Amino acid sequence: MKEYFTIGEISTLLGLSSHTLRYYDKIGLLRPSTINEKTGYRYYAYHQLFTLERIRHLQLLGFDLDEIHDIISDSSTDTLLRLLDRRKRELSAELERLSILRSTVSNYLDYYRHTDDGILPGVPFKTHYGPRYLFAEPYRPGESVCYTAGYRLMVRKSEPDCARLDFLREIGLLLDYSALLDGRVVPTHYYMFLEKKPETLACVR
Repeated sequence: MKEYFTIGEISTLLGLSSHTLRYYDKIGLLRPSTINEKTGYRYYAYHQLFTLERIRHLQLLGFDLDEIHDIISDSSTDTLLRLLDRRKRELSAELERLSILRSTVSNYLDYYRHTDDGILPGVPFKTHYGPRYLFAEPYRPGESVCYTAGYRLMVRKSEPDCARLDFLREIGLLLDYSALLDGRVVPTHYYMFLEKKPETLACVR
């Protein structure tokens, strides 16, 4: 069985570049088992093949090189377990974020595809919505339709107790229905859609 391997042989066996192996040496992640003093050639021992494989696998799990150094430097599994637990929490948070993002993209697809559905004269589209959740700011008597309620809503949206709300970019005006039947446009609220029902109503006014 071959006992030592050159950088070139390691590169061929594991698909790692010589630059990567030299960088691992430079940062102390994995140093060659021996270096020929005359030629400067680096040689890796057979067992280091498995260390390199482990490094590559840990990278696939999302650990950075500093974390990997801590893991392989610990003869116990304490560091590995601690970092795996943290990585699991990070992935769970990322999955939740991606799930919300995917749902938002789907909503936008549905929203804009309605422009192809049953166009009527003077009406850009018609559609039916299930339950929707709004984050709204009321208009005050006598104020301008533009800017005022929208600005207050933006201020309210930025407050800490609203940080966990999942906002969509769809905005609009709620209109007084009886006034609309008389041909008058009378806004009652400026709103933004929410992705889902809030966990708490403490931030909803």
